[in-house]
Amino acid sequence: MQNWIVELKGDEEELQRLSDGLNDQMVSIEKISGGNGLQLISDNFKNFFNIQEQRKNRETLLETILGVANLYGFNCHGISIKNITKYDVAQKHGEGTEFFDGKIKIIRTKVTRFSISKIPSSNKSVEMALKILAERQLDWVEMYKLWEIVESDIGKKNMIERGWVSSNKISLFKRTANSMAVTGIDSRHGPSKENPPPKPMKIEEARDWIGKLLAEWLKKKQDY
Repeated sequence: MQNWIVELKGDEEELQRLSDGLNDQMVSIEKISGGNGLQLISDNFKNFFNIQEQRKNRETLLETILGVANLYGFNCHGISIKNITKYDVAQKHGEGTEFFDGKIKIIRTKVTRFSISKIPSSNKSVEMALKILAERQLDWVEMYKLWEIVESDIGKKNMIERGWVSSNKISLFKRTANSMAVTGIDSRHGPSKENPPPKPMKIEEARDWIGKLLAEWLKKKQDY
C-alpha cells in the first residue's frame, strides 16, 4: 500500500494561517506524522500511481487553494511544494523529488475560512484566473486581465444586472488602468491624448473591487 506525502514550504506562520483557513472536506493542510513540516492532503492523490502523474495534479490543486485564498485576504508571500514522496507503508520506504517552485504574494489582509471543493478549476477561464491570483502580484495589468476573463465569460451587461459592478466603476477602472498619466510605467498603455479621470481609482480600491467581482463570479460558477 502506498501513500503520498506532499510537503509544503514557506514561512511557518503563513503556512499555519493557510492551514487554519482551509476548511474543506476533500483537501487539507496538516502536520506530517512524525515530523515538523506541513503537508497537502487530498483524497484525489490516491488515484495517481507515480510521482510524474502527481505533478500536474498537485500544481493545479495548490494554485486553486492559493488563488481562492487570495480572494479571502490571506497574507502569504512564498508558499510552494517542497517535496513529493511516494511512501510504501508495507516496505516502510519512499522516494521523492522536487518539481514546483511557485510563489504567491497576496494583497488583502482580512482573514476568514474557505473551501475549494466546488470551485470548477478545470474550467479554462477559472483556471487562468486562479493561476494569476496564485502567482502574480495584482498590478494594473494583471487586474485588467482578470477583468477581461470575467467579462468574456459572463458579459458586462450580466455583471451590471446582477449588481456585481456598476458602469461608472467599470469606466473608472478602465480609464485609470489605461492612463500612463495616472499609473506611470504600470499603465496598460503608453502615452495617450485621452484625458485621465479627474479622480482616478487608487490601486488598493481596484484590488478590492476586482476581488469582490471575482468572488461573485466564482460563487456563480459553483452554482452550475
